[in-house]
Amino acid sequence: MKKRIVIISALTLLGAITLQLLLLMVYLLAFHAPKADKLPIIVQGNPDAVGSIAQTLEKNSGGAYAVSVESDNDVAQDKLRRQEAFAIYTPAFPRSSITVATASGRAVRAQVEPSLAKFDESYQKKVRVELAGSSDYRLVAQANAYIETPSIQDIAPLSEGDQGGIGLFYVAFSAVFGGYLAAVALNLVRSKMEFRSQLTLLRSLGLALSAVLTSLTTAGIATYLTGAFAPDHFWPIAGITALTYLGVSLFASALVSLMGIFGTALVIVLFVILGTPASGGVMPIELTGQGLWRSLAPLLPTGAGFSAMRQAIYFGGVDIMRHLWVLICYVVVGFGALLLARRSHRSSADLLEDGELDDADRARLARVKQWIMHSLGRHK
Repeated sequence: MKKRIVIISALTLLGAITLQLLLLMVYLLAFHAPKADKLPIIVQGNPDAVGSIAQTLEKNSGGAYAVSVESDNDVAQDKLRRQEAFAIYTPAFPRSSITVATASGRAVRAQVEPSLAKFDESYQKKVRVELAGSSDYRLVAQANAYIETPSIQDIAPLSEGDQGGIGLFYVAFSAVFGGYLAAVALNLVRSKMEFRSQLTLLRSLGLALSAVLTSLTTAGIATYLTGAFAPDHFWPIAGITALTYLGVSLFASALVSLMGIFGTALVIVLFVILGTPASGGVMPIELTGQGLWRSLAPLLPTGAGFSAMRQAIYFGGVDIMRHLWVLICYVVVGFGALLLARRSHRSSADLLEDGELDDADRARLARVKQWIMHSLGRHK
């Protein structure tokens, strides 16, 4: 028995160390060197006039930007609100303009804005040389115009109480953390109790009530207590937090119930180790490179909850449903998997009621029952 305990303890510690090192590796891979990679940028203007400028900008970026041309400024700004682009550059002499949405990622703006300003400087010099060499004296006169740095328009500035731009991530992550913590805790309480429909429904109801309670409290802390967000944002934060918590708690509860300790480890890997860098909250997903993070971003609940709140608070709800549907899927799949877990862990009492035991099983149960009754009688 002691040898078995030592082996189990060693394997448990080995599993914990593995998760720790996996977290370190994943976080360093995602965050150690943030760099734009084919970041969508729009050059706004007449395609005939700005087409060559867009090509030069993309070529000079060394792969950092994927530049497109858009003639309609309203369409360009709509793409900015949907995160289909992250800056709009409108070249003009002697002053160009740059449009950004800081809420899409403070770090993105910190990289893009000076880069576009530097490119604009070379553009202005080129235009000045062309005007100075013109035979039209009016154009030559324009060449002497004072060149100004580009004007900056921010269509989605961050909340005054969250100038670091990290507040919504913490709100979303707290819902994810609370959801899987509740699932693991309830599974410990359940221990070896049989899976029954009544217990499954009670567990789901308890998680739903917890989601409502924690979401209202979270929204109150984020708005009224800390002032990170305006009071007008209370209900969007509360609603999305509740959906995130419920989806994670039901999904995690199903995994833990079906897979035990391996389910717990899988929950940590999915929702913490992979979920955080793939959320776009700590570091905009566009700066973490191609591949894994961009593939996981639309699938994991931390990113879905964070993105849904960002769209609701900063972008008027534009394109919010694709994030909410992810959270709804976690709720539906989690609840459905819990019901399946109940079916796959039916107790002997359930089987007796359904008459699915053969004669040998019934004989074994009768002997066990007889032994228990004998033991109780002997200790009276």
